[in-house]
Amino acid sequence: VVLFFLYRRKVMENHKTVNTSRLKILKWLLRFVELIVVVFLSVVLVWMFQPIVCNFMFLCGCTWQWDGAADECNAFNDEDPYSCPWCSVSNFGIRVTQIILVLSMVLPYYSLTFLEGKLFSKKQEGVDVELTEFDDYYLDSPPKKNNGILYRGLFITGKIVFFFLSFFFAALVVGLLYYLFDADY
Repeated sequence: VVLFFLYRRKVMENHKTVNTSRLKILKWLLRFVELIVVVFLSVVLVWMFQPIVCNFMFLCGCTWQWDGAADECNAFNDEDPYSCPWCSVSNFGIRVTQIILVLSMVLPYYSLTFLEGKLFSKKQEGVDVELTEFDDYYLDSPPKKNNGILYRGLFITGKIVFFFLSFFFAALVVGLLYYLFDADY
């Protein structure tokens, strides 16, 4: 990633003499790697936190994956009058729920990435130009040194926070739907 930004700076300084097709290929390659990492982290977070959210909502006995996950869940205990609606759903239902939870993290992340791209770059003579003075360009305030870095840092932090919050919100919505449509509760 650091090499990409150094190469991009070189291209921006000498954009007439350097072939920008290599920059575009590198940019798409990095976007693909980012997509793989975001999807992988989403799958890991769903695997790790879904039983905890389940136990939080239904007090069913689910725990961390490495502590047995649903081994102590009341869905598998015949003595309990209620069975956890999340754990008692079919395998197909669990996979659909997991896909929904993964998408609930990936889509907001890339929505903010799209917004970030619209705010921090503009087309100028067919070449992407980084905005280094975001305030001066958008808010007509006095220029400040390295303002673009500050706003990029805020966007990166916002994407990470939104990534986690969107999982928990989607998990609560899915759990609420399970609760409403389960006959045991």
